[in-house]
Amino acid sequence: MKVLIIAFGHPDNVFSLSHHLSKKVDLTVLFCVSNKQYQDGILEIQLKESDPLLIRDKNRIKEIFPHNINSYIGSDFRLWVFNQKSKKIFDRRNWLDIYKLNRIINKEDFKIIHYNGASGFILPLYYLNKSKSQFWTLHDYKAHSGEENKLSERVNRFIARRKKLTIIQHYENLKNEVAQYFNLSNDKVKLLRSGPLDILNAYSPEVLIKEKYILFFGRISKYKGVDILLEAFSRINQKDTKLVIAGKGNYWFDISKYESNENIILINRYIQTDELVGLIQNSLFVVTPYRDATHSAVIMSAFVFNKPVVSTNLNGITEVVRHNYTGLLYSNSENSVEDLQGIIEGLLSSEEVVLKLTENIKREKKEGVISWSTIIENYIEVYKGN
Repeated sequence: MKVLIIAFGHPDNVFSLSHHLSKKVDLTVLFCVSNKQYQDGILEIQLKESDPLLIRDKNRIKEIFPHNINSYIGSDFRLWVFNQKSKKIFDRRNWLDIYKLNRIINKEDFKIIHYNGASGFILPLYYLNKSKSQFWTLHDYKAHSGEENKLSERVNRFIARRKKLTIIQHYENLKNEVAQYFNLSNDKVKLLRSGPLDILNAYSPEVLIKEKYILFFGRISKYKGVDILLEAFSRINQKDTKLVIAGKGNYWFDISKYESNENIILINRYIQTDELVGLIQNSLFVVTPYRDATHSAVIMSAFVFNKPVVSTNLNGITEVVRHNYTGLLYSNSENSVEDLQGIIEGLLSSEEVVLKLTENIKREKKEGVISWSTIIENYIEVYKGN
């Protein structure tokens, strides 16, 4: 089975999936890049003016991608880069390029086209492509609170209703929500989970913090509830464990009272992947105090290193952060600060519970719903069913 994944971001998700999927299918991965550069999560690309529209040369690909990614991929699948003129779908310079790209794709005779991430460029690719089996992993079917974008939501809604496009969601709860939100039939949306983002294993950890600490990492945004976590931790009466907040973004609340707390470490900048790996590996556990969420790459990154996750009790997340099994959950309510404080205090005082959760995560990765072997079997079944 010849499969093409066309990626608009989410490189950690795309590479981890592709590594495992390539063991069962003939796989090509196409990353779409504009303005000669790309930075998202683990991936940073710099292109040259002399690079062609579609970069397929293996030697050039190895030059473009970091050695960690090249090492992880090996010869598992073909990797291409689409060197588009700009990010704007209505930029006329892109139209002819999309047409040329599709001619190449159609000549390859891929049986499955799978888009990963949100982009208006999916529309011309969809209409010009001959493949009848097309899929779309939509990571955020609607904007998070505080990040609303009506144009993007309208584009997503229009794409979602294309007849020969099947939508993929990582949680059973989101599968049902998406079908209802876009007014689609249930068989139009399929459940295919994400496994641990084990491309992170290709990176050597860099140690930033040597003290004991619990960890929040990721982009700073209001919906992620950093203010709830900071307030909860600041109420805990202990001095031998730190709280590390690692990620770039603007705080929307008064951060000054936490900056003066010697047990709180704020790293407000882009975190390099080797730094992130070190931070996760050396943490006691990870906290995701989100106000709302769809899918969380943070949780799947924490599970790579068998770190328990303390999370808000949100639909979807509860399918992978199972209370008292792979992590601990607290209520998303007006009492969130108090609930989170109590859970953190309890885990900090019980190394035995942390160890039990850690062993359960290992078991889940081997034989549970986040086992890559199980997930890939499900992918093949869905691909063949369309």
